Amino acid sequence: MTDQEMLVREAMNALFTGASAEHMRDLFNEDLIQHDPEVATGLAPVLERSPAMKAAGIEHQIHRIFEDGDLVATHSTVAVHQADGRSETVALEVWRIENGKVAEWWANRQPVVEATASGRSQVDGATDVTDRDLTAKNKEFMARFVNDVILKQAPQNLTMYISSEQYDQHNPLIKDGIEGIVEALELYDTSNVTIHKTLGEGNFMMLMSEGELQGVNHAYFDLFRIEGGLIVEHWDVVAPLPAAMAHDNGMF
Repeated sequence: MTDQEMLVREAMNALFTGASAEHMRDLFNEDLIQHDPEVATGLAPVLERSPAMKAAGIEHQIHRIFEDGDLVATHSTVAVHQADGRSETVALEVWRIENGKVAEWWANRQPVVEATASGRSQVDGATDVTDRDLTAKNKEFMARFVNDVILKQAPQNLTMYISSEQYDQHNPLIKDGIEGIVEALELYDTSNVTIHKTLGEGNFMMLMSEGELQGVNHAYFDLFRIEGGLIVEHWDVVAPLPAAMAHDNGMF
């Protein structure tokens, strides 16, 4: 595990366990740039929320973590114990590291769903980063995939990108396999999607984008796993873009 990944793990743990302000300042920049729509920018608002988060008895688990330059991506679940039961969300987040501290933070979250179309959970599946030597090649592959399939410039090329032998789907509404992705492309009008960031390491590639779904603008954080030159697994977090945010930095 790299120093940056260790820093992000420690930062996430500090957020949920009510670490001291002094320790938080060792992990985060004072002028932390925030993209989480619910949290104002800067470290001070995070510190203000810390006691309540500790009192909630939050449990969190990182299922996947990888880095791309100064960016670290995490795929995790967070459970909050409340008087009326247990609430659990899945998150895809990106953390920018600067001089050994978290300087910027993006997050997209949605509720955990018990029953999914594929029978898989939103977070199970492969976890290990492999093929680091193929990172640049896989980024070029993703650029072509975005153009041909996501933006529908050449949708007939679908099987040049998606494996017809294995395509494990973790979106709650979409089935496994090529059939599922074809149905998804009909459900989601991706032709108007704006891609804001593409990052990845080895076999894991992530897209951060926005687009319209059923008349409402949504944030899409998609995670893909590539094996043998084709996409074989997909996770995502899809959430409506809020009408108002706690800052002026935007989601992206």
